Amino acid sequence: MKDKQHSGVSACVDDCAVEWPPLTVSATPAAGPGVDPLLLGTISRAGGSTQATYNGWPLYYYNMDTIPGPPTAQA
Repeated sequence: MKDKQHSGVSACVDDCAVEWPPLTVSATPAAGPGVDPLLLGTISRAGGSTQATYNGWPLYYYNMDTIPGPPTAQA
């Protein structure tokens, strides 16, 4: 929630990065179906890793995701 579009940095560190691990890459990200390749980018994270971005927003995983696809309600 604290990330700012096009800021070039991720505000998600420490406990946040445990719950929302950054989507790190070792090469230029490739666009899949429905993704505009012109909006893909990267930023450098503290510690030297490279995080993927889309339209200037840092991308993350969610640590509770277990399968690909849209989220489902949990009871």
